[in-house]
Amino acid sequence: MAVLFLAFRYMERHAQDFESIAIEGEQVLVERWEVGEVSRYVFNRCWAQVVLHHAGPTGKTTLALRSHGREVEFGQHLTELQREALAHTLRQHLKNRQSS
Repeated sequence: MAVLFLAFRYMERHAQDFESIAIEGEQVLVERWEVGEVSRYVFNRCWAQVVLHHAGPTGKTTLALRSHGREVEFGQHLTELQREALAHTLRQHLKNRQSS
């Protein structure tokens, strides 16, 4: 019963967790909501790089945005295929702006 209680408690605490990423003008904004706490990261669009770290010892691919020595991981609620598709889409959006 204790394990079941802890599982439900964990699910309750993390039910409202989510991440968002937005490209607005010259900025890329990453927001992470975890256990009621909000973290916001702003990157310059021209310098932002999408980084896809392929499965390491954990067996899980990670997706991050990097600029000037700072890296923020996101997409933890996505599947492997969704992370790869998002990486491709973000790269296209960042590339299109840079060539304009």
